[in-house]
Amino acid sequence: MPASEDNDSVAQGRPGGANSKVKYVKVLCRRALIIIVSCAVIVGAAVGVSVLLNHGAMEAYEEYDTTLSDQSDQQRLLDIAEQVVLACSEDKLNEDLSGCQDICRGHMCCFEEDEYSCEDDEDKNCAVYGACEALVEDTLANYEDAMASEQDGRV
Repeated sequence: MPASEDNDSVAQGRPGGANSKVKYVKVLCRRALIIIVSCAVIVGAAVGVSVLLNHGAMEAYEEYDTTLSDQSDQQRLLDIAEQVVLACSEDKLNEDLSGCQDICRGHMCCFEEDEYSCEDDEDKNCAVYGACEALVEDTLANYEDAMASEQDGRV
């Protein structure tokens, strides 16, 4: 094809001319741009959904972890209460007071009735150390017995 015919076909926009090649390249560029934008939208949506799901999962995990922590704290307090009950049982107190005294040290304020009482202090866990009251009762009973013996000796 002579050069003049090629220039005529380009000028008129006929197939095979430079004008059709430019249009073809423009169409390819548009399609590529549409594909890239579509991929970006899909990736962005996926990231957004992932963040939302992970946020929900983190909240659920934190709630689960808190529940486990609360359960382990409750179990620990229950174990302590069992130890206190065993150490401060009447049989143990008759044998040796020291085990009960050791466990109850620092919690005897739970049984005070004056300004030194810590019964309302949640950190002291007074309910857990309730069996320690046996020390107070035992001490009071020993004091009352000693006072009665002393009075009997005078009379």
